[in-house]
Amino acid sequence: MTKEFKLSLSSAEAEREYLNRTSNALAVRLNEIQASATWRLTKPLRWLEKRYPVAIRSTALLFELLSAALTGKLLQYWHRRQDIRAIYTSGLFDAGWYVQRYPEVAIAGFDPAVHYLTLGAKAGCWPNPTFDPITYIAKYIDKPTSVTNPLLHYVRHVSILQKKVDSTNAVSFLPLSLREIVFASGLFDADWYLATYPDVRVSNSDPLFHYLTNGWLKGYDPSERFNGQLYLECRPHVREDGLNPLLHYVINGDPADPSNEPFANCPSARMAVAALIERNYSLDPELCTNEILHDQNTLRCFDGHARGSLFVQWKRVFAKLDRPYNRIICVSGLGNNEINHVAIHAINAVIKRHSGECILLLVTDFENEDLYDWLPQGASSLILAEHLPDLTIEDRASLVEILIRALKPKAVFNINSHACWVAIQRRVKSLSAFCDFYVASYFQDYNQYGQVSLFTQCCIRDCLQSIRKVYSDHARVQQELIEQFGIPVRLQQRFEVVRQPIKNGLKNRGFARADHEKPLRVFWAGPFNRQNNLALLPEIVRKGNRITLDVYSCGGDPDSELLSDFACSSYRIRLMGEYSSIEAIPTEDYGAFLFTAQWGGLPRVILDVAAMGVPIVTSDVGGIGELIDIDTGWLIPDYLNAQSYVDALELIRSDYEESQRRVANLLVRVATIHSWQTYLDSFSVPPSFVD
Repeated sequence: MTKEFKLSLSSAEAEREYLNRTSNALAVRLNEIQASATWRLTKPLRWLEKRYPVAIRSTALLFELLSAALTGKLLQYWHRRQDIRAIYTSGLFDAGWYVQRYPEVAIAGFDPAVHYLTLGAKAGCWPNPTFDPITYIAKYIDKPTSVTNPLLHYVRHVSILQKKVDSTNAVSFLPLSLREIVFASGLFDADWYLATYPDVRVSNSDPLFHYLTNGWLKGYDPSERFNGQLYLECRPHVREDGLNPLLHYVINGDPADPSNEPFANCPSARMAVAALIERNYSLDPELCTNEILHDQNTLRCFDGHARGSLFVQWKRVFAKLDRPYNRIICVSGLGNNEINHVAIHAINAVIKRHSGECILLLVTDFENEDLYDWLPQGASSLILAEHLPDLTIEDRASLVEILIRALKPKAVFNINSHACWVAIQRRVKSLSAFCDFYVASYFQDYNQYGQVSLFTQCCIRDCLQSIRKVYSDHARVQQELIEQFGIPVRLQQRFEVVRQPIKNGLKNRGFARADHEKPLRVFWAGPFNRQNNLALLPEIVRKGNRITLDVYSCGGDPDSELLSDFACSSYRIRLMGEYSSIEAIPTEDYGAFLFTAQWGGLPRVILDVAAMGVPIVTSDVGGIGELIDIDTGWLIPDYLNAQSYVDALELIRSDYEESQRRVANLLVRVATIHSWQTYLDSFSVPPSFVD
């Protein structure tokens, strides 16, 4: 015997055993009923029902009506009868299969439809072999309740559609049965359906029954002549209402409206597209590498009417643009982080160099409610998630590409936008024919678990030939890129170090001199995340007996359990809550600033604290070493070793004069290499985003 035959035999034996158990249970239940006093007392009624079936059933119905009227439930009774009728006439309830699948229905003597209406739907029972109620509720019922009946929900939607059909409409002849509606349309091909979807053929399901109950939910098409998914994409309201696309088309379609034509493959359109692709290979060499275009017979082509979700999304986005833009800055999202300040400075640099020029800030991935609080005057913004919250990364990338093609800006500056990177990877060669691309790289990418992610670096490597310049705020990240990917000398000239300027208005407040009899007051500030290695802070405080630490947060996870637990058990560490800006922290009351990042570029908080004249003890990661060294602070190469931080803090506590010397040098360095004029000069080196 083959393995498949043995499995089939085993399955058949299991099914036979199940049927035997069910049959025995039904026989036992039947014997119990026939032996009961109720059965014997009702024997005359059963005889009368056989002899006069219509009269007995009418009498029983009359008693039900009287009972409902006397108990004040007449309306409820009427609704129940309507629901049972709807279930039976829908053509979607398989009573025989239902009883076989749920034998307790027959054991209890229930009418199958009554059982499904009152108990089965609530218990998640299937009305037929292919209608999955759990899937239907999850996809098409926004707020299900305990009384939600998925089959009735589906049937009632179709009934609502039928009520909209005008009596003069060409489809006014449609019968009530859903099966007959589809048959009358001529758009269901049973042979094609079985050949296209093997799972239907293997399950021995009736193809039309499968399509009406489960197939359309899976995105199956009824025939080659009708594309249900494209129909739903062009009509989002139909998808949101959970309607069958074919039924919606048959009932609401107007042959005189071109947008309501069946969505099917068009041979003439396919030939035209194939010829167009062949003529335009030279315009975009990447077309030659696309395997989908090699066999034009596989292309799904439609008439010239603009359709599809992307077209609808693009119209909504384009409607928000009220002017042409010469420059676009793309960011993933904005908040109290480095990307925020990089975007602000770039916008201000353009405005200063080209007064009155239009610049667009495009936020591609996340929504930010506080965006307008800091957006410089003269700049506009467009937040994709604000208008289209459910876009995939592929859709966002496509919208970015379409936006660039439509606006044709002079330059695009990508500051860590994932969607923009995908668009650049796809089409940078063709887009760069009319637009200059500039990108930013500030530190090696890491995910939330601290694992290296080379997405941005690989994008730069792949697209560097077509990118005008790569900006970063320190030289270390550029050198790592050059060494890692072996970038040739002629392309190394495209890297430019543009150090971010310090914030306007920051003043030297000085720092508190340590008292030899008291602990050194230290503060830590930054986002609570894995990057900043919060787990190291309790260990530093434990080993440093003569320091106290105040911790300020500016986002991330505000409920760090490790810090909270330690703060509760030690008076030497305090959680001070969130700060809105560095000026809100009384830096002059502290003797030192502590920073423990495991990776990064040149954090903004380091620049701010340096400008306020506080001794800094920090890990040697990213570009921090270009600002903090032995002359300007205390740099910790062994940045995972708590004792190294403790030793540096002890030097600050014990030697006030040395601390003053290093802070004075730090202030000079900050004013020299992180001034606004230095930033503007380096950012303007041609070719430049601001020129």
